[in-house]
Amino acid sequence: MIFHNHNAPGTYYGFEFKVSTNQLIWAHTGATIVSNNFAIKTSTDYALPNGPQTGRIEFKGMNNNAAPVIDLCGTTQIANGIYDATPGSKGAITNSSETAATLVLGAHDQNCDLKIGRVFPGVTIKKAGSGVLTVVASSLPAVNTTGGSFMVSGSNLTCGSLAQDGGAVGVVSGATFDLSGAPAGSNVLSHIAVTDGAGGGTFRGATLAASGVIDLSTATPTAEGFGEDTLAVSFADCANPENIQNWTVRVNGAGGNSLGAKISGGNLRIGKTATVIMMR
Repeated sequence: MIFHNHNAPGTYYGFEFKVSTNQLIWAHTGATIVSNNFAIKTSTDYALPNGPQTGRIEFKGMNNNAAPVIDLCGTTQIANGIYDATPGSKGAITNSSETAATLVLGAHDQNCDLKIGRVFPGVTIKKAGSGVLTVVASSLPAVNTTGGSFMVSGSNLTCGSLAQDGGAVGVVSGATFDLSGAPAGSNVLSHIAVTDGAGGGTFRGATLAASGVIDLSTATPTAEGFGEDTLAVSFADCANPENIQNWTVRVNGAGGNSLGAKISGGNLRIGKTATVIMMR
């Protein structure tokens, strides 16, 4: 636990803890707590608590005056999740350096979460390894997925940039993954996940890649028939929606029995494809 208390009600000291080594062995199973106006500043890569034996990092505060911070300062860090429990979600991930910084989550093939009120420019959030990263945030400057699933839950997430290299993005019911403000070329969607039981939300403002992958977590009735199923995933103001017909549909990571996809009325539809032989 890293905890800095206040000296009197409503009065807080600012306190900064600099981590300049990555030789620390983090072996606690519980959370690392960053409290009140405490700030952690890293000056070397991979210095934050991480590893399969270590818990997540939590922001906590006594009241609305609390604003704990992790300043990545141009470094790359790994964490097993970030959970902001400060009043009003006023904890923050910042970057005081002109060098870009990266926060890698779920790199040890773990499921983890990112619940954060503020992520400042110059920080890329990266999902690596297998497992699911569940995200509750209002805005992220950049997202990079190289493994597992980046699942947007319970929020309208505005994303300034998206890069996908093997990792999937998904949205649960009531959530939106909004790329409408991202520059051309950094709003390309090429891999989505549809999680059984999680419903589906909306992808907004994305450009659909010429080819891509749809990962379904369970088989749909169309796997055995030739009808179509409308999935609870929608697309709003997305460019090149016709491209999804060229995407590969997988069920539980395997081929989806010749399943094909299309977008109709803004909704994702999955159906069985077949070769028709005409005989006279």
